[in-house]
Amino acid sequence: MKSRITVVQALDERDLLVRKISEQIEKACFVDLVRPKASVTLEKRMPREGFESQAQGAWQKIRALIERYDRLNEAIIASNASARIETSAGEMSVAFAVALRSRLRGAGPFGDMTDFEGILVRRMETAHREAQEKMRRKNEAARRAALQAQVRRGAAGRSAEGNRVPAVPEPLRMFDPLDVCKKAKALKEGREALLLELDTKIKISNATTWVEV
Repeated sequence: MKSRITVVQALDERDLLVRKISEQIEKACFVDLVRPKASVTLEKRMPREGFESQAQGAWQKIRALIERYDRLNEAIIASNASARIETSAGEMSVAFAVALRSRLRGAGPFGDMTDFEGILVRRMETAHREAQEKMRRKNEAARRAALQAQVRRGAAGRSAEGNRVPAVPEPLRMFDPLDVCKKAKALKEGREALLLELDTKIKISNATTWVEV
């Protein structure tokens, strides 16, 4: 007989079943040794009929738990596909919200590779930092070169008229048409806010959506 439970309860039971099934498989004993004329098994010291009954019972219990797990999983997937939530990123199914949350966390099948926003933020910040350092080095090198040229001219004893200080090239400046630091900050904050929103709305949906299993 089917029972009506919330998705949260289904998720909790499904998680519990993972541990329970693993424990039942680990402790199950399906085979033993026995001498041809002995009525008792060698290791478990059980009558053959008793051992057979125990092995059969363990098998049936494990299979029933697995079937329950699959029914719960099917109900959760079906519910997530049909239930919809409103988010700052638009209306979406709970199934997509869960997948999006996994992607943003880098928890999907491709790992961190799908955290595109996080990767983009780090790339933008690194590019800005490297450009700043390159600008500093090149401007400093140009300034030193101009001073060294001035020293060489003075050492050569040229006339005051010809001993003009060589012009220092106009300093390099950052060309940042996108204002990458500002965009990176906004992207990072938006990603974190969306993750928090998805977490909250998925939990609310799961707590108020019912399934039959």
